[in-house]
Amino acid sequence: MIKKVICSVKRGQLEESQHEINCVVINQNKKILFQSGDLNKKHCLRSTLKPFQCAASLEQGTEKKYKLSQKEIAITCASHHGETEHVNTVRSILKKLNLTEKDLECGFHFPLNKQNKTKLYNKEAPCSNIYNNCSGKHSGMLGMIKNLGFNTSGYINHQHPIHAYINKYIEKQAGKKSTHFAIDGCSLPTPYFNLLTLAEMYMKLIIAEKGSSLFKVFNAMTTFPTMVSGTRGFDTHFMKTFKGTAVSKGGAEGMQAIAMRTKKGEHISLVLKVTDGSHRGNYVSCVEILKYLNIINNTKANVVLDFIKTDQYNLNKLKIGELVCNILD
Repeated sequence: MIKKVICSVKRGQLEESQHEINCVVINQNKKILFQSGDLNKKHCLRSTLKPFQCAASLEQGTEKKYKLSQKEIAITCASHHGETEHVNTVRSILKKLNLTEKDLECGFHFPLNKQNKTKLYNKEAPCSNIYNNCSGKHSGMLGMIKNLGFNTSGYINHQHPIHAYINKYIEKQAGKKSTHFAIDGCSLPTPYFNLLTLAEMYMKLIIAEKGSSLFKVFNAMTTFPTMVSGTRGFDTHFMKTFKGTAVSKGGAEGMQAIAMRTKKGEHISLVLKVTDGSHRGNYVSCVEILKYLNIINNTKANVVLDFIKTDQYNLNKLKIGELVCNILD
C-alpha cells in the first residue's frame, strides 16, 4: 500500500504549513503493509538506535557484572527529560560502576523537566552532564567500557575501541554495514540506514527470544516506560497506553520507531521520518497511520491524540487551529 502522507498545520480553516512524512510499516514476515516517501533514502537514526546500543552492552554481560536493574537498563535506552527519577537512576548506575557524573562526556544541556530546569537556571543545583537526555545511554556505555577493560576517558572519540563492538552489533542486527557514520548530539557515532532496515530491526526487538539481550531491552522499556522519555513524553505515554505490547522510541529530527503486538497476536513495526525534521508532524502521523491500518482502534488512538494535543491554542488559550495527518492516494 503506497500512499502520500502530509501532516497539515491549520490556522483557522486553511493550511498554514505542512510536513511531508516518510514511513514504512511491516509485518513479522517483512511484508510492507504501508509506505510513503522514498524507502531507499538513508536517514540518520539518531536516538531510535538507543535500544540496540543498550543491547550491544547486554551482549557482553554488563548488566550481570554490575547487577543493573530493569529500571537502570531502561534509562540506558532513554532520551529522558531530566526528571529527578531519571537523574537518580543514572546516579545509581554510576555508583555501581564506581564512577561519577564527571565521567559522563555527553555534554550539558538544560532538561525538559521544568522543575529541574528552573533549579539549574537559578543555580539551586550545579550544572551537570547528568541532565543531558542521553546521560542514561552514556552511563550504560561506561558500564560496557569498564566490563571490557577499556579506559573510560575519551570514550566519545570515535576511535575508542568500544565503538567497534557497538557498531559491529548494530550492523549485525541491521543485516548490513552502514556506509556513513556521523556525530550525534551527544558526540557518539550515529549511522545512516534506510527506514526499511530500521523497521526490520524494531521487528527483531519485539519478537526477540526470551532471555536474549533484545528481549531484556524490550522488557525493561515496557516495564519502566517512564524512564524512556518522561511523564510528559510521547514514548512513555504510548507504551503505557498499550501496556507491555508496544515499544516506542523517538529520535531527533523527526525520527520515530514503534513496534507492536496486535490484538490478533501478530507483530508490526512502524518507522517514520519527517522530511523537514520537525517533531510537530511525527507523533500525530504515527497514530493516524496505525489507525488507518486498523492496528489500533479509535478509542486507543484518541487517548494518544488527546495527549499529543492536536488542537492548537495561543497564549490566551484561544483555539487557533489544529494538526491534521492526511493520508492521500
